[in-house]
Amino acid sequence: MSLDHVKRGRGPVVVKTIGGTVCIVLMSSVYSLIKIQKRSSDSSGGVLNSTDQVLFSKNLLEASLMGFSLFLALMIDRQHHYIRELRMLRKSMEDVKKENRAVED
Repeated sequence: MSLDHVKRGRGPVVVKTIGGTVCIVLMSSVYSLIKIQKRSSDSSGGVLNSTDQVLFSKNLLEASLMGFSLFLALMIDRQHHYIRELRMLRKSMEDVKKENRAVED
């Protein structure tokens, strides 16, 4: 139920801002990965030096963490939407059952 409260008021704006910021940082990490790959293929025939290996590993871990976080946030949002819709459908179904019982009696 607390997720319902977050989705009201300023919550969606904050979530969209944070999501956009994480997307931009994710794109920056991916761009850095591509730059390191190009630099290694241009200079030494595809072999990374130790500094580039550390930077590549760091950027790869950052990018994967941000990607997984965005994916999980999207999945949680969709699950919340479906659960709320299911709750509304069950409530309307109970109301219809009550009306049918009242008509039968």
